[in-house]
Amino acid sequence: MNNQMNKLRAQRNSLRKKLYECQKNYDELEQRFEDYKKRSVSWCVEDIIYQAQEMGYRISLENAEEALYRMIEKHDAKMGISWTTVTHFVMEYGEKI
Repeated sequence: MNNQMNKLRAQRNSLRKKLYECQKNYDELEQRFEDYKKRSVSWCVEDIIYQAQEMGYRISLENAEEALYRMIEKHDAKMGISWTTVTHFVMEYGEKI
């Protein structure tokens, strides 16, 4: 009976160790996910307007909103959106001054 009890205790301890490792891995993954959410890249109308000014273009708020919408809608997910992409849409929706 003592031998069987020792085996059960050893199994329990082994499972506790595995449970601890799983919880630790889960907590680390959860933290990485929270960090990722804080670091995601986003574009806004102000980026369109800023780039237009830098390029010597004029763009209305309405056109900047439309440019942002179209840029996000039409971008290549494999390539992402860069300042080059923003420049393209400024040239399409703005006017050179």
